[in-house]
Amino acid sequence: MKLMIVDDSAEFRETVSFLLSEALEIPTSEIDESESAEEFYLKLNNGRKYDFALVDVQLPGETGFQVAKVLLKSYPDIHIVLMSGILQLNERAKFLALGINE
Repeated sequence: MKLMIVDDSAEFRETVSFLLSEALEIPTSEIDESESAEEFYLKLNNGRKYDFALVDVQLPGETGFQVAKVLLKSYPDIHIVLMSGILQLNERAKFLALGINE
């Protein structure tokens, strides 16, 4: 299983990576990180494959919602987990309308 964590906070990415590797026993070699949507897309365009993408909703530049739209259209095999410390009800409705489940 290959995972991508997309979040602008390096500390948060490192924490999530550590928790996934410890709690789920996922080798750290199977966990990749990007600080922006652009960096994530670059890795995808360079041929990297992922099974799961954990994406922050409030990324600088392109939002997690926009990333989800791209992934659903161009990379439908990647399972998407959107993360947010602050989720507004209108954002939840947008995700559900896009086909992303809770």
